[in-house]
Amino acid sequence: MYQIAIRCIAPEVKVFDFAFGSIIDGRFVPVDVDILPDEVLNFVCVSDLLGSRTYVKADQLANLAKAVLNSGASLELYPNFVVFTLPEGYVSEKEKDAQ
Repeated sequence: MYQIAIRCIAPEVKVFDFAFGSIIDGRFVPVDVDILPDEVLNFVCVSDLLGSRTYVKADQLANLAKAVLNSGASLELYPNFVVFTLPEGYVSEKEKDAQ
């Protein structure tokens, strides 16, 4: 099961940290974002900006959330971040191609 975590970096920064991975043995293990569908990747920027490899621009956050929630993902809110749990098989086609 894959998850997307979006974390606020700082109020004055107009981007959000984007992490994609799975929980394995109680720990979040990052996975390459390239296996995500284009409907999500269209809103994700890959860079070394602010020490983060991937981020979402603030003005694209709602579009990203809509795309992920339309896929059937669940949403969990925490004090400093949001976690989307993707439905089973959501990335399976690209994941198979990547292997």
